Amino acid sequence: MSDNVTPMHPKKKNLRKLIVRIVAAVCVLALVAAVVVVAVRNDLTDFGAVRRYFRYRNASDTETFGQYSYDAHNANRFAAYDEGLALASVGGLQLLDDYTGEIYSFHENISSPKVLTAGEFALMYDVGGTRLVLAHATRGELLSQKAAEPVLDANLTSTGAVCYIASEGNYKAVIPVYNADQQQIYTWYSASAYFNQVALSPDAKTLAAVSIGQTGAVFGSSLVILHTDSTEIQATASLGDTLVYELDFLSDNTLCAWTENGLVFFTEEAAERGRYEPGAQIEKADLNGSGFAALWLQSDLAGEEGFVVTIGADGTEKGRLAFEEQILDLSVCGGYVTVLTAQRLCVFDEAMQLYAETDVTYGATRALQRADGSVVLTASSNAVLYLP
Repeated sequence: MSDNVTPMHPKKKNLRKLIVRIVAAVCVLALVAAVVVVAVRNDLTDFGAVRRYFRYRNASDTETFGQYSYDAHNANRFAAYDEGLALASVGGLQLLDDYTGEIYSFHENISSPKVLTAGEFALMYDVGGTRLVLAHATRGELLSQKAAEPVLDANLTSTGAVCYIASEGNYKAVIPVYNADQQQIYTWYSASAYFNQVALSPDAKTLAAVSIGQTGAVFGSSLVILHTDSTEIQATASLGDTLVYELDFLSDNTLCAWTENGLVFFTEEAAERGRYEPGAQIEKADLNGSGFAALWLQSDLAGEEGFVVTIGADGTEKGRLAFEEQILDLSVCGGYVTVLTAQRLCVFDEAMQLYAETDVTYGATRALQRADGSVVLTASSNAVLYLP
């Protein structure tokens, strides 16, 4: 007798599946409609405003919402993550939540702390030291690494993938890569060149690094592209006799290098897409925009303290705005650009069109833009959240 059994009522089973699919589709449409209705009724004109509405609509019920406190120290380094603030200090790493205060801490003596954030992840490392720690806002500590040699640079993606530069044994540079599960999936060993900057693509498939060297009396930097499924160099590009201060991906296929002269944009195959050389002193560059970067430039014009320019991946300006008052900080995240001056805080879109502003800055010296449009204002021993 055969083991195959034919259902007696296949049509009823198919009908049941169809009904489930229809109900699921209706629920999705209802949710979308509800979001649209809420957006219209509350005059929410962009997706960031919708996110803020649902994320913070009950915030007033908590007296301590959006207030953070910490020990003052001139070595403190800050970065904003989704719904919180990350602090790297000489004592370690703290994650501070918008509502409940400290939710994670790592304690160790750190000589030169630096902190990076992406999504709900925070990466702290000791520049020139050996400690590196990755933590998540709800999952706690995910990776605690002690390198054999000093860590020079590190990078973090929104999925929690990590890479960093150190040295090991007879190699001039070693670059390990950890995936979103914090498993080491790749290591690049360099016996012939030193590296000082590294970046990992959002999908963690492409590793970019800057090598530095000297041929005769000529100093030079080069961009090196690697794939995490190959042991071969995929592409290289010369950056000339200039120092590279920062390297990062603006998207899966666009890379930006901040050099002494300005910004240079590359594809993930190291082909140059464009460059922007302002001819003015760069006070700060921020490469955290969605497909764009921003520069705070010193002005030589009377009556101008400085100006901010946003630059697209082809090297052309997307927006420009001059400021008569002293600029204190520039911060970019997602589609928002924040400029903190001595008198006010302004949030712009990527074209430098004003989105929101306030003259209440709580004595802050730094502003940390978040992807939903909110901004964390930090001072020496406390910080405050601003919601546009």
